[in-house]
Formats: sequence, C-alpha cells, structure tokens
Amino acid sequence: MLPKIILTTGCSYGKFAQSFKHWKRFLPNEECEFDGLELVIDLHADSTGTKYQTLSIIETVEKLITNGVSPADIFVLGEYSELSRKDVLVSNQNLVQLIDNMVFKEILNTGVYKRNSVLFPEIIDFTESDFSKSIVELLQLRKFYSPTFPKLSNYYVVNFENISHEFPNKTISDIIKHQLNNPVGPDFFSIDRGIDFFQNVFTAQEYLKLKGVSYKFCLINNQFSLFNQESGTRDRLKTKVVDTEHYLYQDYLNSTQIWEVNSTIKTLYNMIDWNKWWFYENKDKNIILGGIDEYAIDNYGIKVYGARNTDENLFGQHPDQSVYDDLIKNHIFKNHFLKINKT
Repeated sequence: MLPKIILTTGCSYGKFAQSFKHWKRFLPNEECEFDGLELVIDLHADSTGTKYQTLSIIETVEKLITNGVSPADIFVLGEYSELSRKDVLVSNQNLVQLIDNMVFKEILNTGVYKRNSVLFPEIIDFTESDFSKSIVELLQLRKFYSPTFPKLSNYYVVNFENISHEFPNKTISDIIKHQLNNPVGPDFFSIDRGIDFFQNVFTAQEYLKLKGVSYKFCLINNQFSLFNQESGTRDRLKTKVVDTEHYLYQDYLNSTQIWEVNSTIKTLYNMIDWNKWWFYENKDKNIILGGIDEYAIDNYGIKVYGARNTDENLFGQHPDQSVYDDLIKNHIFKNHFLKINKT
C-alpha cells in the first residue's frame, strides 16, 4: 500500500512525479493497491546539486510534520545529482526581493514569465480533500522561475555554474561565479566537492531517520567510480557506439572508488546507510553503483533517449518518461504498489 504523501526531489533527472500522475495506466487495478496516496510533491529543479536536494527534503518534510502530517505517512524519493555541482544559497533578503520582483524572459523560447507567475513545487493532488488542499496551500510559492531558481521559504538555491541563462543581476552573478574557484566538469574531481556531496547525503539521512520518515535515494548516474588516486581526476562516463546502438563498457567494479581517494570521504561513506539506496548493477559488465542513466542505457539503449545523434554520448541526455515508469513499477516502489496477500 502506498504512503499518503510522496515527496520527490532531484535535478532535471528527478522526474519521478509524472509516473504517479498516470499510475493506473501502467499498474492494473487487479495487481496493485491504490488506496492511500493523496499527494505527490515534486521538488526537482534543473541543474541543482546535493545541497539543494538535501535542503528541499528537510524543509518540506519539516513543514509537513509541523502542520500535522504523521511521519509514517510520508515517503521521500530523492535523486542525487552530479558530485561536481556546487549550489549557492542566495539568502540576503534584498537580493531575494530583487529576484522576486524581476520580469524574466526564459532563454529557451518557452515564453515570458512575469512577476510571481510560477508555482513551485508542483503538487499532484489525488483526493482534493480539505486537508490536502491545506497542505498544497502551505507548500506552494509563487516565484521567479522555479526550474532553475528554486526557492525554499525565504531563500533561493542556485547553481551558477550550470544555469543556462544569466542570473537576474549580473554584478551579483559575477561576484558569486568568482567565488566558485574550483574547476568543475566530468573529468575533474575536487576533494571539497566530494566531501560536500557525502555531508549533504548524510545530513538528509540523519534528519529522516530522526523524524521516522521512510525514504529511498538514487543517483543520476554513477558518481563514485573511475577515479584516479594520483591526479584527482575521473574518467568521463561515456557510451560505446556499435552500429548506431549505445552500450556500457567502462569497468566500474575494478576501478578506484571515491572513498579510496580521501580519508574524510571514506569516513562519511561508512556512516551512510546504503541499504536505503537503489543502485543499478550488472556484474557481468562490471557495472556497480549505477543510476538512472546506466539503467536506461543497459536495458533500453538509444530508443528511450528521443531523437538523439547516434554518435553522441547518452550520459546526461535524459531518458524518456517510460524509464521512470519502469523504475517506479518494477524497482523502487514495487513493494509499495503490490497488494499484500491476505489469508
């Protein structure tokens, strides 16, 4: 049986909420128990990192519990994104007000977002009861541009290194970008960013355990393997193309893992309950600690990556919604959907 409230978060890969929108389409009534689910709260925000994912979990769960929701009725499904991402909090209220009052034209030709026109988070309300309506009203914010500038209460969380368009105030943007002085990218490993990643995950874990909230975490794709002990670099995740089809080929299993590079990261690694994570593995191909990409590529190939150039690397190109439906139905939420046998 499903929990009453499912909270999902992540970066642009954290698109699990839409699967629940059409759950009856891929989960027949005779096989599954639908009673129970009232709300799905979608907090995923494009290009964000682990700081955002952890803060969005803590702040939203705290609001729910403070306003009368039982921790036993909440399930958190968190997708953690790239280790190299470094989120910045914009909490000065003058700057927050500046963002709130801006009129921003979204560069990707999806229209003009006028002041206070975007609702965040997206909430799927299945019951529309007075209680669910009160929760929706409690959580939703009218804000600037939620996909890339997510706002939590009275502050924004922004990844200035990954946004596809300029921050509303160029002077502020330049200052913050200057402060982000660590090189980033798929081929670079920075110790402080690795530590931040594990600290954020550990913080979310301990908060949810303290509150008695069930959860499951997963990765955008493998963030822990293929590291070089000496240089601090990491081999880039790539697909191998044979006759226009894409395959996994890199040896995750026998590579250097991130916790072998730094003693602090190893300590944090040993403090995390990895039983609460879903990883994709294919030991025959030496694939361990995989995420959404590895699952999609290994099980479906290029057909779930839309109209892509067959010569391109599939990692980071975002699989179709069908992959998320499959993960929800057959892996991450399988035990919650299946009916309990009654004797």
